[in-house]
Amino acid sequence: MGSSVLFTRPRHDYPTRYLATWNDEIIERAKEKRMDVFDLEGKRAKRKNVESFLQHKQPNLVLFNGHGGPDLIMGHENEIIMRVRNNESMLAKTIVYALACASGAILGPACVKAGARAYIGYDADFTFMRLNNFRTHPQDDSLAKLFSGPSNLIGTTLIKGHTAGDAYKRSQKAFRRNINRLISSETRPEESATLRYLLWDMQHQVCLGNKEAKIVSDI
Repeated sequence: MGSSVLFTRPRHDYPTRYLATWNDEIIERAKEKRMDVFDLEGKRAKRKNVESFLQHKQPNLVLFNGHGGPDLIMGHENEIIMRVRNNESMLAKTIVYALACASGAILGPACVKAGARAYIGYDADFTFMRLNNFRTHPQDDSLAKLFSGPSNLIGTTLIKGHTAGDAYKRSQKAFRRNINRLISSETRPEESATLRYLLWDMQHQVCLGNKEAKIVSDI
């Protein structure tokens, strides 16, 4: 039996549209690896759908994208789809990457305690900058790519069969690389302003649980 991955990708505002678009790359990599991809995009990113797929499909890897808080993750129209002392036990035996503000503070540890193999996320708000003229085609936003690159390395590294710890280290290294590039070279004013946000995201990214955990595949 091969590996499978579940994505939640709401698209109801500009931040979620950006995150959803970033994940196109990860979905493509998963399909190249012949993984089963369950993509809850847009209006499908609802709690009932998330719980149904977790229960019946039992994915190895779960990638949440959306707004969040210390003890929760939200989906379409900010419906709470995952919450502490509610349904975190449904993530048992999975590896989770939550690109959702602050969910690594309380929800992440609770998921690990409830049986999640590893949880990568952020224990404070995840922040990123974007260029206003790319609102309708975020895939071409060079400023946002400074953030999407390090973030996407979590998913793509795990899909390649590496450990959660490896994914975290590669993402951290990419954050540092982007920070150093902005410090050491001539950059546009809007790029210079991203330094503090890149540093913030890097410092608040966390890897909880078993850092040796990786998805199992017969590919």
